[in-house]
Amino acid sequence: MRRFHSSVIMILFGLMAAFTMMSTAHAVPVLIIDSNGQLLGADDVDVDGSLFDVRFVDGTCVDLFGGCNENSDFDFPIAASATLAAQALLDQVFLDIVQGSFDSDPSLTHGCESIDSCLVVIPTGDGGVSQTDTATALNDDLEVGDIVFFPSLGVNNDLTAFDTAVFASFTPSVSSQSVPEPATLILFALGLTGLVATSRWEYLNVQKG
Repeated sequence: MRRFHSSVIMILFGLMAAFTMMSTAHAVPVLIIDSNGQLLGADDVDVDGSLFDVRFVDGTCVDLFGGCNENSDFDFPIAASATLAAQALLDQVFLDIVQGSFDSDPSLTHGCESIDSCLVVIPTGDGGVSQTDTATALNDDLEVGDIVFFPSLGVNNDLTAFDTAVFASFTPSVSSQSVPEPATLILFALGLTGLVATSRWEYLNVQKG
């Protein structure tokens, strides 16, 4: 019987360890960097517990966000969620790493050419017909200058013409869809435990017979 208990415990601990590894496997975003050392975006950015892929793109809000006039057009339709996304960029993407000083040198971000600062714009559903509110991550060359602020932007303003600003386009991360839900793992654990218990019960009956 001790062997049976040990087997069940080992299986449960193994499942718990596997779930922990899968849950933390994407904790660190993967920065997307081109051959010239420009930061194009990142995969698996954690925004309030959900993973997103983000790309930095130039253009107008109308062209990039499906008309830029309905909540469904935006990655984050309300200011609160857009603020979390902007802060996630500052905390997880604009970093000084081996591949580049993306925090202290804003000009390394695609769409920005200024060494002083880069404005990464996330439009929201608030605003009027001709303009939209935004949550904008300001990546400054000095860490103390990194902030999120909330300017409005004309929906037809083309950020291609500005060397200090670029849009951030978010999509749900593909990898986040492959991480099993806790409930699924629990059911799997219970099923596997039941299988072991059944096998052990049959073994004991054979021994008694």
